[in-house]
Amino acid sequence: MTTPSTSDLNMYDGTPFDQTDHDGNWTQSVTWLTSGNYDVTFQNVTATTFTGLPGETFTLTAGEDISAGNVVRISGGQALKATNASKAGITSVVGVASETITSGNDIKIAYKNYDGFSGLTLGTTYYVGVDGAVTATKPSFGMEIGTAVSTSRINIEIKEPKYVDVLDTKNIFVPETSFNTTELQFASQVIRSNSTNAGSVPNTWATQPIIDGAQKVYMVVTLEGSGSGGDGFQMFIRNEGGTNLYTSNAIIIGNPSQQLIIAFDLADSANNLALNIGSTPLNGLTGVDDSAGRWRLLVQRSAGSSTSGAYVIKKVDFLLVQQ
Repeated sequence: MTTPSTSDLNMYDGTPFDQTDHDGNWTQSVTWLTSGNYDVTFQNVTATTFTGLPGETFTLTAGEDISAGNVVRISGGQALKATNASKAGITSVVGVASETITSGNDIKIAYKNYDGFSGLTLGTTYYVGVDGAVTATKPSFGMEIGTAVSTSRINIEIKEPKYVDVLDTKNIFVPETSFNTTELQFASQVIRSNSTNAGSVPNTWATQPIIDGAQKVYMVVTLEGSGSGGDGFQMFIRNEGGTNLYTSNAIIIGNPSQQLIIAFDLADSANNLALNIGSTPLNGLTGVDDSAGRWRLLVQRSAGSSTSGAYVIKKVDFLLVQQ
C-alpha cells in the first residue's frame, strides 16, 4: 500500500476549525491530499456513479456490429447478438452489451445488470428477442434475461428455456392409412368433440384445462414407409361441415429407414388455419355434437411428391403440454 508523505498533505493554514473540518467529537479532522494514486479502503460508499472503480463487465471480441443494450451470446469465442429465431440463437447467452462496437473490436458485456434500456415494465420478466432485442412476450425459444427493476434497468439472471411437460395424451384411433398420391384421404374415423352420444368415440379435452399462453396442444403423428428424396405430406383437420380447421405445412419426409414421429403445433400462427387456443380453446375440437363439432383427420402427399412407395400412418396422438 502506498503511504502518503508530508509533501502530499495540505498543511494547516492557521484558520479556525469549523463543523466542516472535523466530526462532532473532534476525534477526526479532514485532510486534503495532493493529486496522486493511493490505495484507499472504504467501509461505506454512497453514490449514483463511480469513476475508476471495478465494474461488473467482461470483455469479448465482437463478431459483428453490436449496439449497447443488445443481448449477447458467445459463438466461436466471439460476441454475437442473441436471437430467438432458433435454438442456436440463444445458445451460450452471457449478458448485455454495455457499449456500441463495430465488428472486430473489443466489447464490454454486462453480466449482473444493465441500466440503459427504456420503456420497461417494472417487475416484468424479459426474454431474448430478435437480433439482440429483449421482449416481454415469451417466445418458443424462451431464454430469460432477467427482471425489470425500473423502466431502464434489468437485473440479469439468465435462465435456460423450460421445455414442455406433457400433462395428458389422447390417442385417436386411425386405421393404418396408406397414401401414395397427392389426393386427400381420410386418416381417422369421425371424432366427436363432447361426450353426448359419443359412445366409444374418444373425446378431446374440454374447455377448462386448456389455458392460453400456459398450455398448448400438439398433434403427434407416427408414420413409416418409403418414397423419394423430395417427398412430403400434409395433415388436415376438417369438420363435417367441410371446413378445414387446421392445415399443416408440407413436411419433407423423403425415404425414411425407420418410423418417423412428427409433432404439429396446432396453435402455430404460421398458417392461417391454425386451431385457436384462447377464448374458444381448440375451436372445432371442443364444442357441441353437430357438424362443426365432429371432425376427421385427412392426409395427402404434398405437391411435387412422387408416387413411388407408400407411407402408412400408424398412430395419431394429441398431447396437452405445459409450456
